[in-house]
Amino acid sequence: GAAGFIGSHVSTALKRRGAGGIGLDNVNDYYPRGLKRARIQKLKDIGVHTVVADLNDAATLRKILDICQVTSIIHLAGQAGVRYA
Repeated sequence: GAAGFIGSHVSTALKRRGAGGIGLDNVNDYYPRGLKRARIQKLKDIGVHTVVADLNDAATLRKILDICQVTSIIHLAGQAGVRYA
C-alpha cells in the first residue's frame, strides 16, 4: 500500500512530478505500524492524502472512486515475505 517502502516512494515521486494523489494502506502489523504511520505523515506533509483501509473493503474503494477524480490506479498492495502458517 501507500505506506509501504515502495508505495511511499512512488507516491512521493508522483507528487514531485505534479500529480495529485490519494493513497490506501491497511497499516497491518506485518511491519511496525509506527513506521507506516510515520510514512503516512510524510505523505500528508507533501499533500498526498492516505486512507487507512483494506483494499478488500469494496464500500470504501467505491466511496473513494465516487468522490475523487481518479484517472489512474497503481496497485502496490501486497503481503511481503513468507505466508503465515
